[in-house]
Amino acid sequence: MSVSELLKGCGEISVIALTRAGRAELPSQTTTLNQSDILTVSATFEGVKALRAKLQESKEA
Repeated sequence: MSVSELLKGCGEISVIALTRAGRAELPSQTTTLNQSDILTVSATFEGVKALRAKLQESKEA
């Protein structure tokens, strides 16, 4: 899943950093996310709720 696919429909969210294997970088919208990645975001409360719901959905699938 790419960064843009993950955040699609989640509202006001900005990606701050992607940490992979201990190294932080600024990912592009097309960056493919790995299971152990840590994505740092800045978001409105509504954006956080939408992202959490989307992550829970994909976890259950």
